[in-house]
Amino acid sequence: MKISFSNSGLFAFFLRPIKSNSLKTLLIILIVWLPIVVGAFLMKGEHTTLSIVNDFEFHIRFLILIPLVILMEKKVDQPFNDFLIQTKGIILKDEANRFQKVINNIAYITKYNVAELLYFALFYSLLFLYWEDVVTSSNKEYFFDIGTKDLNSIGWYYLLVSLPFFQLLIFRWVFRWVIWVWMLYRVSTLKLNIDPVHADGMGGLEYINLIPFLFSFLSFLISSIIATHMGSDIVFGAEKLKALSIQIIFFTIFFPLLNYLPLLFFVRKMFKAKTEGILMFGRLIREHNTDYFSKWIYKRDDKDTLLGSVDNSSLADINGSYAMNQSLRLFPINSNFFLITVVVSAFPYFPLLLTQYSIIDLFKQLVVHFIS
Repeated sequence: MKISFSNSGLFAFFLRPIKSNSLKTLLIILIVWLPIVVGAFLMKGEHTTLSIVNDFEFHIRFLILIPLVILMEKKVDQPFNDFLIQTKGIILKDEANRFQKVINNIAYITKYNVAELLYFALFYSLLFLYWEDVVTSSNKEYFFDIGTKDLNSIGWYYLLVSLPFFQLLIFRWVFRWVIWVWMLYRVSTLKLNIDPVHADGMGGLEYINLIPFLFSFLSFLISSIIATHMGSDIVFGAEKLKALSIQIIFFTIFFPLLNYLPLLFFVRKMFKAKTEGILMFGRLIREHNTDYFSKWIYKRDDKDTLLGSVDNSSLADINGSYAMNQSLRLFPINSNFFLITVVVSAFPYFPLLLTQYSIIDLFKQLVVHFIS
């Protein structure tokens, strides 16, 4: 049974007749971005036109992030199904039925639109409860009638249509991550064939790093939203980049950590596999060494030759297996994948440097530091 996230939910249901990602992107932009831009230009007042032109936070969300999300929609299904196939291979036979139930539950959850319906119910409920806070905290002048905090038609459209649709796209990725975390926890409770001498040094579990690596895109999305908001505060507000540096460092590290944290579900099984390997290979090496010394050291026949002996080869093999067991990691996290995720999470913050320095200034600083 194949799991499909991209073909599930309200979003996929309404866009199913459209096969081209380009057409899907264009249609979404026509719905969530174009009416606001056209409305801002048609409104009387120069401040409205200037505000919409200068609002790079709004344009980045709807003209850059939405196309990226649409592009990545189909990328999640195949790695997730590959993960299920690989996981099925390390589960003991008497646990096959329990694992199949996990897959059936995921298929059921993703098939129906309950999660996205709950999202819309939650979004509009929170919007209603915190309406005054949402409206008064907005710094977008073109959402309001001139000189007031009364929403105009643009502001209403943004809050009721554009914003919930954009956040729905983010929610779909968060929902997938939650499903994966839940499934990973369920798998960690099953009986697994952890190989203590597997070449990956993780008992054959290195492949589980591929899913959080895929969700690096989610870290990128959230960092992009935060970075555009910070950029708006720096350019149009009184914020300074240096004052935000601690927050940037925190978010850059926090989201990758949160992404890979579920892999720690397997620490207990890794510890068990390693301790059992120490006992098993320790006993095997001790028995082998006893026989080896008895034959070659204490009771050696002069006619036997040590060179090229099978005994020496087996001694090296067994000692090598024990060394591999010793190098088995308790934390099945690929550090290279994790560092790449950190870089991906940090990438949206780099353009903020341009709020303090021009590209020419940054290049000059690089040259000076290089030659000095």
